[in-house]
Amino acid sequence: MKTAIVSLASAFWKDEDGFIVSAELVLIGTIAVLSMVVGLTTVSRSINHELSDIATAFDSVNQDNGYSGGNHGCRSDRHANNDDLGIVPR
Repeated sequence: MKTAIVSLASAFWKDEDGFIVSAELVLIGTIAVLSMVVGLTTVSRSINHELSDIATAFDSVNQDNGYSGGNHGCRSDRHANNDDLGIVPR
């Protein structure tokens, strides 16, 4: 019984039929993992850049609620003065 197990273990140890296939799979797997790391790094940097652009856009929004334009082209005298807010005195 012990010699059968030893001879079977020795046969597995000396068997090299699957060595090339497993070496190729390791090489392909390594290339795939490195490619994914590079790709995900690029995607991460692109997302961070876009989020930075969005943050800059939100930061540059002006909320003064002021109006600096005049009443150009207005035909009525009641809107001629911005101080009276459109109220015509009697």
